Amino acid sequence: MDETSLRALLGSAVGDEPPIEPLGRKSLRQGIRLRRARMRRAAAAAVVVAAVAAVPAVTAVLGNRSAHNPSPAGTQNGLAVTARRIAALTDPASTGVNAASFSPDGQMLATADQNGSTYLWDVATHGRLAALLDPSSDGVHSVAFSSNGKNLATADHNDSTYVWNVAGRDLVSTLGSPNSGEVDAAAYSPHGKTLATADMDGSTYLWGPGGSVIATLPDPGANTVYGVAFSPSGQTLATADIDGSAYLWSTATDNRIATLAGPSGLGMYGIAFSPDGAILATADQDGNTYLWNVAKRRRIRTMTDPGSNPTVSSVAFSPDGKILATADLNGGAYLWDVATGQRLATLSGPSPDSNVEMSSVAFSPNGKILAAANQDGVTYLWSIATVRSRR
Repeated sequence: MDETSLRALLGSAVGDEPPIEPLGRKSLRQGIRLRRARMRRAAAAAVVVAAVAAVPAVTAVLGNRSAHNPSPAGTQNGLAVTARRIAALTDPASTGVNAASFSPDGQMLATADQNGSTYLWDVATHGRLAALLDPSSDGVHSVAFSSNGKNLATADHNDSTYVWNVAGRDLVSTLGSPNSGEVDAAAYSPHGKTLATADMDGSTYLWGPGGSVIATLPDPGANTVYGVAFSPSGQTLATADIDGSAYLWSTATDNRIATLAGPSGLGMYGIAFSPDGAILATADQDGNTYLWNVAKRRRIRTMTDPGSNPTVSSVAFSPDGKILATADLNGGAYLWDVATGQRLATLSGPSPDSNVEMSSVAFSPNGKILAAANQDGVTYLWSIATVRSRR
């Protein structure tokens, strides 16, 4: 397809949304708690058969031109990608999906919901394989596979992290938060022997294979920690807090080795290392995603969310490190060129005007599929392909 035809397909240009006034930290914390409580109360009691819909909505880009947000002709020296929605995985309880994560072999996807259920899905057939029910029946905020794919950790609203045997679908360990605080994030180290969990009381715990705490990393400001991520080498752990700072910790000494303060000073939610460990991405409540040079401890790029409710809830690098996916509370998921900071594509649900909060994004290990989960109880699978790269 030539550029003229592509312009006709993509439609007219969409201007930038006006900025919104950011919430204060106290209001943000209250808003999060109220929203979670409201979603738990509104969760449907009836079980709905999982629906799988393959809707071939194509989002193509040429340079920095995307289907929902076409931009004027400009440089085409960046990445060019195509994104096609291939499936919609519907939560059986029709309640909000908080997190999504692929197994290391890419054959399964785990999704976690507000009702306290974690579902395993077959990525190839889009069928539901199993349901792992949180013993407390409370909302699950985070899911993480171990590096060998044998275990799955789920972190819940009721101050516990559960470790499940994936093959047997059975609960093998319960890790209670020492502070009895809501657990907001969990991540396994690359070697799979250490599990990091972060809670609302401002502590990050490192758990050993025996299920005991081997280290406690206190947030310097005693702020809620919303995100944790290990570097690919496993030598560094990054944490993100509600005060707008990210911290780097040595896993060898358990000491804090760097502080990366976001310019906005507003809560950070998403955090992820690039596959080579050279870049750290952090995302905040003000709609900014920052890329940091890990070695030099400095900010190298800022990507601004185009939505009217711009809080960025999740970030994920593609396996080759060239693309960053972000999700926002305005219902959008975006693909960005890591090298240039240009927005490559805008992905949404069936309607481009959807404002259902997008909770989580995750790339499959081969980078060909992006999962985007929302608070309407649907996890969309998108086929992602890089069709040209001029450097």
